[in-house]
Amino acid sequence: MKGQELVDGKDRPLWWRMEHSGGLWSLVLVDESYAHDQGFDGIDAPTEQGARWSQWRSSRWALQLLWNAAAAALGMDLSLLDLRKEPSGKPYLMNANGAVVPLALSHTVGMGAAALAGHPCLVGIGVDVERYSERFLRVVSRISGMEDIATVQRCVTGALEAEAAILIWVIKEACYKSALIQEGLFGKNQLITKFEKKEDPLALDESRWTGCVESNHTDPSERIEFEAGSFSQDQALWYWAVAWLKG
Repeated sequence: MKGQELVDGKDRPLWWRMEHSGGLWSLVLVDESYAHDQGFDGIDAPTEQGARWSQWRSSRWALQLLWNAAAAALGMDLSLLDLRKEPSGKPYLMNANGAVVPLALSHTVGMGAAALAGHPCLVGIGVDVERYSERFLRVVSRISGMEDIATVQRCVTGALEAEAAILIWVIKEACYKSALIQEGLFGKNQLITKFEKKEDPLALDESRWTGCVESNHTDPSERIEFEAGSFSQDQALWYWAVAWLKG
């Protein structure tokens, strides 16, 4: 895995940076324990500093770390950090030149994530991160039909029964966030039409997959590409996905 820049006294990575091989996007994942002691505030912060606050803070620290690295990694002019939201609540950045930079945030118990578009051809980007749990076996049928499940199962190891289920979840959540028109898209209205395992992971304990999702509506649809992966941290297995829409 690329970008294990920061470790604690036990040499555990506390945040990770990954990039698309073609420079289309950059991703940062932050361990919630790292964000816990960092002072960070924002206009959309939860009013109560409980579990939701900790999760919110981990995703914003992921964005801050990503922002700090983006100029060099992506060759972008990002001298002004201006986080805004569309009426729907979808976040985006405005750079120093007044151009919109698509971004996405995600957080769950223990982990936060931020993804940033690194090429002007992208008009939408989405991200999701989840910790492995067998509960995804119980919910996958709510968002996918047997065709999706079969497509993904062909490319997973089968060592974990819920691996296909959690992959479908993070992929569809990321694709939903990246879509320009989100209404009615999440779940069974999305069809995973391509899913392949990458044979060149950046680390031995990492797996990565690529593919695309399309709407199964009869109307013309957006074709959304994605990359997904997994990694281990603190005896837990984490799954992430980044999805992007080209203009």
